[in-house]
Amino acid sequence: QNEGKENLNEPLYSLKHLNLISNGKKEFVDKMVVLFVNDTPAYLQDLSNAYKDNDVIAFSKHLHKLKPRLAHFELHSVSAMATKMQSIIKEQGLEFPNKFMVQEFITTIELCINDLKKNHLNQL
Repeated sequence: QNEGKENLNEPLYSLKHLNLISNGKKEFVDKMVVLFVNDTPAYLQDLSNAYKDNDVIAFSKHLHKLKPRLAHFELHSVSAMATKMQSIIKEQGLEFPNKFMVQEFITTIELCINDLKKNHLNQL
């Protein structure tokens, strides 16, 4: 199983959770990868548009919709970022997290998508 690397020690994502919940059924894992790769860019675009439109409520809703997808692929660092951004929005009275955090969040998910395309979808 190929996994993207965030750094030399920690994988960017993992398919272990999907294998576990599917009892190792490759068809299920493949379907989830295809759905993630095909659908997540639209979620990221919605998130980015909400940020550009300065719509904190929509941004928070789109962020919330992404979190389960991140959990399935064990995107731990990105999930933690999502939780932190939600806390910032809640604690600071509907203010956005800083743009660098938002950009890192989106870029990291895009890296995962690209790696899944390269290392998993090419094997289907």
